[in-house]
Amino acid sequence: MIEKNLYTINMGALLYALNTNRTKQGLIEIEHALIASKLGILFALKTNAYVNFKRETIELNDAQLIALHEIFEQHFNARMTEEIRALVIIQESQPEKADIHQLVPSSRTRTTGFFSKIKGFLRMRPEVQESPA
Repeated sequence: MIEKNLYTINMGALLYALNTNRTKQGLIEIEHALIASKLGILFALKTNAYVNFKRETIELNDAQLIALHEIFEQHFNARMTEEIRALVIIQESQPEKADIHQLVPSSRTRTTGFFSKIKGFLRMRPEVQESPA
């Protein structure tokens, strides 16, 4: 049994802290929706896990929290160590049981999960407003 800490972070506060950090360095602010989209892509590439950064709160484990910190530093030019530490809410350690069903999901589970991610991604797309002709 492996212990994993879960951390909850308020995304609105995190994005505000990121832009505050950037303006203190003389950098421009970035729109929150753009940050969330870029974070989602970079985070998926770095951790091979999907997190929806457009939600009100996110939950990350230890390794994911470190990856988030590295992404902020490398791609947003912001050292966010203190800000993340101040915003994180630590939940109780959750025991993780290694189960054969967790290690090898059925093809139906994988397909359903894949389609759920695609549907969720399509629902997040901003609506395009047509200009009057």
